[in-house]
Amino acid sequence: MARLLDALPSGSHLVVDHPAGDIMAEMNEAASRWNEMGSAQITMRSHAEVLRFFKGLDLLEPGVVQMHQWRPDSPDDATGTIPVYGAVGRKP
Repeated sequence: MARLLDALPSGSHLVVDHPAGDIMAEMNEAASRWNEMGSAQITMRSHAEVLRFFKGLDLLEPGVVQMHQWRPDSPDDATGTIPVYGAVGRKP
């Protein structure tokens, strides 16, 4: 990630959505099964692991959250559980 970000000019943004490994345990099992059969592998990451992608960046509010909680149109849109983290960071 550092090599990618080094090539970007100041003011650039990193946008990430990533499968979460620490929200719904059954998703880890599903990802393992997929990885046994599929050619494209899925890597599940914890909140802390996704947060590390943004080291040295200015993390936009609300930070690393479940995708449906990242600036929802209404509070009703942010309910429930979706095992995917999302965030946007700006390179200073």
